[in-house]
Amino acid sequence: MKTLFLIVIFCCTIITTKAQTLESIRTDYAKAIEHTKLMADPDYPPCNRYQLVFEQMLGGSGQHKETLTMYYYQEENENDPGTTINTPYYFTTSYNYAGQKYHEEYLYTDKGKVEFIYALDLDFEDLSEVEYRFYIASSGVIKIIVNRKKSGESKFTQEYAGNTVSKYSSAYNKYLDKSVKLAKMFASIEAYQE
Repeated sequence: MKTLFLIVIFCCTIITTKAQTLESIRTDYAKAIEHTKLMADPDYPPCNRYQLVFEQMLGGSGQHKETLTMYYYQEENENDPGTTINTPYYFTTSYNYAGQKYHEEYLYTDKGKVEFIYALDLDFEDLSEVEYRFYIASSGVIKIIVNRKKSGESKFTQEYAGNTVSKYSSAYNKYLDKSVKLAKMFASIEAYQE
């Protein structure tokens, strides 16, 4: 009986911890959205972001344009007064290929680890639009939400909500890899600024 009680307490603790972590990620995301609105306000003078625009003609798909915006945390460098340490915060990228629009968002912790990924993608098999939401803790993915809008439909419907990556591992790995590459790009820009 005592063992059963301990198992129930353990399971409740795990469920509570995951729910709290999921909620904290959602809270961080809401703060990031508010932050971007503040940075876009012309009456708010401080603006901490890098913005890159890539434009090129691509064979077979035409003119390509990608806009990448990198918001970052900024704190005083205690080892070098008067200087700051910048770490990735919230990145957005919007781009097109052959008339199809894509959008991605990457939210990082103050330690520079990705904690949330949103991606609007195209499934080439049935030409449906797919929304991915990956919530990531230090232990790995804690929640995945996948919504799909088939060609001709006006609204997304939920295809999956859970914490198993297997069916969506290809998309997860693709965007996780991109989050690392974007953080490296940010580090390169920072190095250029020195």
